[in-house]
Amino acid sequence: MTKIEQMNLLNANEITDLWISFDLVNSIHYVAETFKSNVQDETIKSLVELWYSKSKEHMDKIVSIFKQENIPHSQGITQEDVNLNIPRLFSDKFYLFYAKLMSQAALSAHCRSFTMATRSDIRQLYSEFVDDLQYMDEQLTQVLNSTGLYTPPIVPYPESITFVKQQSFLAGFFTEKRSLTVMEVRHLFQNALSNALGKALLTGFMQV
Repeated sequence: MTKIEQMNLLNANEITDLWISFDLVNSIHYVAETFKSNVQDETIKSLVELWYSKSKEHMDKIVSIFKQENIPHSQGITQEDVNLNIPRLFSDKFYLFYAKLMSQAALSAHCRSFTMATRSDIRQLYSEFVDDLQYMDEQLTQVLNSTGLYTPPIVPYPESITFVKQQSFLAGFFTEKRSLTVMEVRHLFQNALSNALGKALLTGFMQV
């Protein structure tokens, strides 16, 4: 194999990210399929259908690259694993939040994959994925904002720059307590949202 031929092969970063991307998009797709089968709210239904169609498109593109390179890909979830003839476990609002968090996870993963790729077609692939997910996240955020369901905490604006002067800034359990930083508030909000979604997911699965 010549050096030029070697340069045209997928590198380790690209193979790894494509494999991870397939598993992520594959799971998102079949979850979206179950949501699509019983969602009732028309606005949320249109978003779930968009989520479903785009995840199928992304999954097919990844599979096409694996086949082109003669590389086996993960089996993932298949149609045989999905039963659409069961009572629904979650509300339409849950579908909305689940889609929002999954779009965040996929967008973060695909952005990283784009920066790690060197082959032009793989970079183009992830660029398209990011564009699709940005649009998807924008639609989800607009609906969440209009319904008042997604309300990140509001904090007072800082009036001046404050410098940390003592190591006790990192304490708080046994010393004088301080106000939370805006970064800590953000993490607490995001963790609370993720934990609430995870709890609802597990509660639903416990009923199966």
